[in-house]
Amino acid sequence: MDGIEDHKEIQSTIARLITMCREFGISVVAEGVELAGQVDLLKPYQCDYIQGYYFNHALPK
Repeated sequence: MDGIEDHKEIQSTIARLITMCREFGISVVAEGVELAGQVDLLKPYQCDYIQGYYFNHALPK
């Protein structure tokens, strides 16, 4: 998700991809989310799952 906050083209592409996945019944996972701004941008797109360092670092087995 690096750069999503600064690039409207990336935001538009992500929105279209999520819409397409929804039309095909595919769940959407946004990976690599590290900043609150990235989470805020993804919420309106109704992404099914958001994961990344913003929520927690990788856990050991």
